[in-house]
Amino acid sequence: MQAFTAHRPKLYYEVSGEGTAILFIPPPAMGHLTFHEQVRGLTSCFQVITYDLRGNGRSETTDEPITLEQMAEDVKAILDDLGVEQSIVCGYSNGALIAQLFALMYPDRCLGVVSISGFSEVSPLLLKKQYDLGVSVTGSEHLDFFAWVLAIAHFQDKKVRKEIQKEIKKSDPHMIEQQYAVGKQGNVTRALHRLTVPLLVLYGDHDYYIHSTKRPFIDHVKDLELVYIDGSTHQIPTHHPAELNGIIRSWAKRKGLFP
Repeated sequence: MQAFTAHRPKLYYEVSGEGTAILFIPPPAMGHLTFHEQVRGLTSCFQVITYDLRGNGRSETTDEPITLEQMAEDVKAILDDLGVEQSIVCGYSNGALIAQLFALMYPDRCLGVVSISGFSEVSPLLLKKQYDLGVSVTGSEHLDFFAWVLAIAHFQDKKVRKEIQKEIKKSDPHMIEQQYAVGKQGNVTRALHRLTVPLLVLYGDHDYYIHSTKRPFIDHVKDLELVYIDGSTHQIPTHHPAELNGIIRSWAKRKGLFP
């Protein structure tokens, strides 16, 4: 099913499968197609929800200044639109910040959190530099190049590359720039002790520059599972989908998140 939320700005989302809801949150610009392989691999046991952040892809843009809280509220708006009372929220990279914040803001609506190549704050220097690069290359004059870089980095299939480039080019460059800037300042570390749901944290074992971000999770989260994907860098959802999907399924089963 393809749809838009009733509230403004209208957010584009897709829903496939039945069962426990799992909503995937992409990083800036990448949108719902980031989780193409999760839709294919998880719909047999989950209701899989993917979407485009506001101002990204097919979702409407807005003149309001962007905040992480606002993006967490957008997740709630999608669940409300679908009549979904509770969901697992799964964020990739910057999307993991939004997933954690959603779980802290709406604990009664969250069954569990999955952080893929994510963090509770942008602390390592190389990670900060990556955010700075994102801000600098997302202007309208660079959007075509940025779309090409993201597509090449994530997908090997040329058809899928072209499709995601096309979707990224629909985005509002100013919104993407804001989302990177807000993400760089995002910090939920001090609130992690309030997390009441299970947290699954996944890193690529070759994604060295963010491995240090595991420490706040270890120090503050009661129900934590930490997994490294062999041979993977940052792009776990697209480069290692079978491993990711299998880990999510087994974790959800162990935590009793299936009906």
